[in-house]
Amino acid sequence: MIRFAFIFIVLALSSGAPAKTRAEPPPVPKITIDYPGVIEFNCKALGLKTGDPSMVAELRARLPVWRAAWDKDGPSLLAELRRTVGKPFKFQESIAILQTCEGLRSTSYPLILDARKSLTGGHFGGRVDLFVNDLFHELTHRYIRDILGDGDRLPFKQTPMMLKYQAEAPFVRTHLHLYALHKVIYRQLGLVDTWNAEVSNKRSRPAEVAPYIRAHEIVDAEGPDVFIAELKEAP
Repeated sequence: MIRFAFIFIVLALSSGAPAKTRAEPPPVPKITIDYPGVIEFNCKALGLKTGDPSMVAELRARLPVWRAAWDKDGPSLLAELRRTVGKPFKFQESIAILQTCEGLRSTSYPLILDARKSLTGGHFGGRVDLFVNDLFHELTHRYIRDILGDGDRLPFKQTPMMLKYQAEAPFVRTHLHLYALHKVIYRQLGLVDTWNAEVSNKRSRPAEVAPYIRAHEIVDAEGPDVFIAELKEAP
């Protein structure tokens, strides 16, 4: 009887004890990739050339592959971005709109991607991982902006590294923290081939993307840690 009473007490205590649960990491933003075709109407009004029907057809055909590639690697990239800096995202979701207007670059806010780079004859050579990188690039811009503010305002332009490189073009300065993060993140995730392809892609077109190349050179010279530290230490 004593033995049964002891077992009963142990079970009662066990069932009454609060269960220890592992804290789940904060979620990363949900990213939807879409091609509504509406941006092209505005491009025509600005006199920009839009993609021909064959280009649009290829975009629509590739869209499921791009979505699957992002679903595979995108959340891991965003999670590693958050982990590396140690700050949560300030947005929960976003829609990446694809467009085919010639001369209209990818932007982070609003989130618009130049699909031409990922199509036949584009700069990415058909590499799906570089499409993912392009989207991650723009999302990283927004993440950094949410921490430091716009590139031409405080506190961004008053960080020690921005003061050191204040003579550089704005397009150079706004890519220093980004490339520092990507250089570390792609290595941490074992995606060095994608990072090397991104760097090679830029350096193969020096006249066209000189500010990007200069930003890579500065990050290589300074090392990524000093730029990442500024993000970690930001209020």
